[in-house]
Amino acid sequence: MESLFLGGNGLNGSLPNCIGQLSQLKELGVYSNQLSVTLSEQQFWKLSNLESLELNNIRLNVSSNWVPHFKLRFLYMDSCHIGPAFPAWLQSQKNLQYLSLSNASISSSIPNWFWNISSNLELLILSHNQLQGFNSRLYWKLLQLTIFGFE
Repeated sequence: MESLFLGGNGLNGSLPNCIGQLSQLKELGVYSNQLSVTLSEQQFWKLSNLESLELNNIRLNVSSNWVPHFKLRFLYMDSCHIGPAFPAWLQSQKNLQYLSLSNASISSSIPNWFWNISSNLELLILSHNQLQGFNSRLYWKLLQLTIFGFE
């Protein structure tokens, strides 16, 4: 199986651990449900082919030095609890085109390494967080996305 979308089904409870065993999975969407889920690095261990991940209302519990095996192009983690720090594991995601971390409980500044992975970004949504400080590089990137990314 390469794609699994479970969005908008009114699911409750937790996700089965076997989803993390789907080693051929390229797209995973688990959003708009009533799940009470905490995902850890072990559940992503075999998902090395994952390119698109769409989650919401999920808690992510990974170590600060976790390096996922997948290389995402699309990452939507709106209303997921991934903060308070900006997720360090994003450093390994150099193929990102779409990144949405809206309402993700982030209350830190955007780290300098972020600008090394953001060159391919066409969409960046970081709304409804408590991002600290204003960085001129953020302003320039947002200006680039606005001018060049949406023509």
